Amino acid sequence: MALGSLAMGVGGGIYTCLHVSLLLGLTLLIAGCLIGIVGVASLIRRVALGDALARRKSSGADEE
Repeated sequence: MALGSLAMGVGGGIYTCLHVSLLLGLTLLIAGCLIGIVGVASLIRRVALGDALARRKSSGADEE
C-alpha cells in the first residue's frame, strides 16, 4: 500500500514536472517564433524603406 502510494506520488510528480516544462517550452517556442517574425518584418521594412529613400533621392537629383 505504501509502495503504491509512493509510486503514484512519484508518477504524479514526474507528470506535473513534464506538463509544466512542456507548457514552458511551448511558451518559449511561441515567443521565439514571434520574435523571429518581428525581426524578419523589421528587416524587410528597413530594406523597403531604404529602397524608397534611394529612389526618392535619385529622382530628386534628376529634377534639380
